[in-house]
Amino acid sequence: AQLSPTPGSAHRISAPVFARLAAFVEARVGIKMPDSKRTLVEGRLLRRLRTEVACRLLAQHHLSIKHVAQKSGFGDEYNMRRAFHLELHISPSDYRLRLA
Repeated sequence: AQLSPTPGSAHRISAPVFARLAAFVEARVGIKMPDSKRTLVEGRLLRRLRTEVACRLLAQHHLSIKHVAQKSGFGDEYNMRRAFHLELHISPSDYRLRLA
């Protein structure tokens, strides 16, 4: 399933949902999520979720890298490659090779 919204579009978590998420993260992980960094945190969470979806899809070797990028919400291979390097320090194609 594709994660929405697509890259470049507005993605905001409502204030009550963000407050619950911040409390959960602080309780479980010990990291305080200040409201002033809300947009930054949302972007990082969305990138992380998309990366996790892409990792699962990359395990299906019949799917092209381009198709995985589109299905996981990155839009294109370039955006997915950037996210993989930020999150996993590896390219999507190298990640797939390590699965084999």
